[in-house]
Amino acid sequence: MHQTPFQRSLWTFACEAHAAGDRADARIIMKMIEAIDASDYELARQLCLALRPWYRDRCGEVPVRRGLDEGATSG
Repeated sequence: MHQTPFQRSLWTFACEAHAAGDRADARIIMKMIEAIDASDYELARQLCLALRPWYRDRCGEVPVRRGLDEGATSG
């Protein structure tokens, strides 16, 4: 399975969080990526709420389902 556009963004944020020493946020973001792998966008939204505000704002709105995530770059 390939990464969705949202997962690619999350990966960037996880790397930035890890580099900044924000290990807990990096782990939460990685769990969000795993949730999306399992098509569990509801869990990804719940995990996003656990992020500190700066990372939550960077993540933005979590897609509702894979089809909307995949379509994020089309059009």
